[in-house]
Amino acid sequence: MPSDHRVIGRRNNSAWARFKLVQEGYLMSDSARGVWEITKVGRALVLQAKEGLS
Repeated sequence: MPSDHRVIGRRNNSAWARFKLVQEGYLMSDSARGVWEITKVGRALVLQAKEGLS
């Protein structure tokens, strides 16, 4: 277990970000540990954002 509070903070932030993305329907909730699998809704959001950059 890391003793550096910055590492622990980043892990905590990542966990909350993943939780929020799952709740919004952008990531699969049943992905393997460490895998962030995007849903069809998530793909559509990425494509929409990508079009906005062009």
